[in-house]
Amino acid sequence: MTPQSPTAQQWLGQFSSRARTALRASMLAPVLAGALLIPQAWLLAKIVQAIVVDGLPWTGQLFSILMVAALLLLRAAISALGERRAQKVSEQLKQGLRSELFARLFRSTVPRLRASNSGELSTSLITQIEALDGFVTRYIPCMAAAALVPLALVLAVLPVDGIVSLILLLSTPLIPLFMALVGWGAEAASREQQQTTLRLSGFFADRLRGIFTLSLMGRGQDELQRVELASQELRTRTMKVLRIAFLSSAVLEFFAALGVAGIAVYIGLGYLGYLGESFAGVSLQQGLFCLLLAPEAYQPLRQLAANYHDRAAARAAAVEVDRLWANLGQDLIPAAPTSADVKTVFPNLPVLVLRQLHLPQLGGQGTLLEVPGLQLYINQSYAVLGASGSGKTSLLESLIGLRPLAQGEILLRNSDTAGRLLTRHDGVVLISQQAFLAMGTIADGLRLAAPQASDDQLWQALEQACAAEFVRALPDGLQTALGEGGFGLSGGQIQRLALARLFLTDPHVVLLDEPSSRLDAATRDRVMHNILRFCQGRCLVVATHDQELAAMCSNQLHIAQGVLTT
Repeated sequence: MTPQSPTAQQWLGQFSSRARTALRASMLAPVLAGALLIPQAWLLAKIVQAIVVDGLPWTGQLFSILMVAALLLLRAAISALGERRAQKVSEQLKQGLRSELFARLFRSTVPRLRASNSGELSTSLITQIEALDGFVTRYIPCMAAAALVPLALVLAVLPVDGIVSLILLLSTPLIPLFMALVGWGAEAASREQQQTTLRLSGFFADRLRGIFTLSLMGRGQDELQRVELASQELRTRTMKVLRIAFLSSAVLEFFAALGVAGIAVYIGLGYLGYLGESFAGVSLQQGLFCLLLAPEAYQPLRQLAANYHDRAAARAAAVEVDRLWANLGQDLIPAAPTSADVKTVFPNLPVLVLRQLHLPQLGGQGTLLEVPGLQLYINQSYAVLGASGSGKTSLLESLIGLRPLAQGEILLRNSDTAGRLLTRHDGVVLISQQAFLAMGTIADGLRLAAPQASDDQLWQALEQACAAEFVRALPDGLQTALGEGGFGLSGGQIQRLALARLFLTDPHVVLLDEPSSRLDAATRDRVMHNILRFCQGRCLVVATHDQELAAMCSNQLHIAQGVLTT
């Protein structure tokens, strides 16, 4: 069995602590309902004693009967309110946890996001977080009842019959003991089942993304069989968890039944006179009171045992959440505060200042790029030149806050960005080399940059990006539906659509990563002419290998031996 990591233990401990704080009322409900069982059982035994043994009319016991009914209704109401409160708290905790993980996702660095499996992350947000529901709504409230109610019932029986009290005291600890023994196996099986679920989700998502390539290569049927095998493995793991859960319930019910049967035999033998004079003073009311409380003394422990697999599932979920999200938690970028667009920028002051920057390698070992000092101005264009892997893309992503800094600072309009993620609200726009288009229409993809843009504005942006011609040739024009990642278009067309988004924004700083990598020379010249005209009154930084494109810029920056020079 894979041991639970210290961070996973700490994470689950903190979550459990927050849950207990919010579940005080829900934890008190079963305890209070169990305490009210004592007067209810005593009154019910008293009614039977009066009618059966004393021969009194039942009408004389009407008040006691009404009290028993009232206690039944009160206990049911308390239990229902406790469960409703637990459900509400569970939803709040799960929503808060998902929000925390989403924040971690959006604040993580690009390299770590690329190294993560999106299918596993999405499944963990849904399935793994949902696995905590039973832990909150059932297991935690049961813990308080299991700890207090049996002890209260043992103490209530003690003045009536010490032997019954002793039987309860000796037999009840057997249930938690075997619950723990069986629970270890249930936790291991639950962890294996959840790992299999995550693997299947990631496996299925990867095959969906590559389904077109698989079909072209004639591997569709083979991959379908692999998906079926993975599904069968998940089915087997799930049945193993259920088998252990049913086994644990059967074992615990067996010990509870033995305890109740032992008390029933003891009281029955006493009434038959086989226990001598020591039992002669016990009335029907006292014996029935003990018999009514005996199964209820085991009930909280049986309920806790039945819900013990919820704890095992929560521990397994904690391990998987910790494993999947721990890497995204390192080098976190603080959330970007929203600020109003700055409309006035002084052209005689640098819009971006870089001081003693050290960009780390992806693994955090060593320095990828050093920038001793650099000032970037409005109305200037800068071409960043360097060999592949020298750090051009890393520099642009660091400027916008997508990568952490090992050392140094970046000032935007004389304000320290402090490593936060810059957005168009800060007046900074990055068009990456690997442009991404989400599933939807072309218009939807363009309006990600300007949600309120009209169709005329979209066509103007497409004209400037030299994309209007091929969009008009499509059957539905702007309303043409695209697949995930722009499926259905060529690489150059996707790049031009991404560049069209630039013309729908109003930035002060424009960062372009290899904007001409998928364009022919003629299209490149037309697009760059429009970009340079658009960037008048703005600062443009272009990372490129293209010497002709670099010659169009007013300044050239070179990366050599890991250092950026002017």
